[in-house]
Amino acid sequence: MSLLYKSYIYVSVECDMNYDKYDYGGRKYVPCVFKLTRPIAQKVALVLRDYINRLLGEGNGVIDVMVVNDGELDMRIYTEVMRRGFTVGELVDRLMGLVEGYVYCA
Repeated sequence: MSLLYKSYIYVSVECDMNYDKYDYGGRKYVPCVFKLTRPIAQKVALVLRDYINRLLGEGNGVIDVMVVNDGELDMRIYTEVMRRGFTVGELVDRLMGLVEGYVYCA
């Protein structure tokens, strides 16, 4: 098992990088869990979705963001994102930076 784990002050992320194990509708993906130190997951999810659409184009469908509870987000990063010039690690870094800044300012 290959895990990607990153932790900042306000957010930590854990992704299982063995995407061959995960399939949704015939598409392989990397599952990630974003854990927040503050209970604002609903607001963060909206910001993340907007940022992803701007970064990858409207209706891209390469990332699903789901709110688990007030302090946790589940994310499916489909392997198609790699064809758009990003590694999963790069994308997670960008998303973590966005979440960290948002939580700090909220």
